[in-house]
Amino acid sequence: MEKSIQTTGLNATQVKDMFLYVGEKVQENKPFLTKIDSAIGDGDHGIGMSVGFKKAEENLGKKSLRIFMMYLKQSVCQ
Repeated sequence: MEKSIQTTGLNATQVKDMFLYVGEKVQENKPFLTKIDSAIGDGDHGIGMSVGFKKAEENLGKKSLRIFMMYLKQSVCQ
């Protein structure tokens, strides 16, 4: 059975807030993520994730929750 955002019981504001919270934690832990990725990879994981979440945060501030949820539903259902 295909899961959707509606089956989780979360509303658009909660999803956006969770995404922003995770992004904040990723940015705060960029050095740690880079360090642990250096042990098994090329050491750019923290940098890449930090850049991605920072850009997402900037875009979330510009777009309405409705547009965010439409994008999220498209991403989850593909």
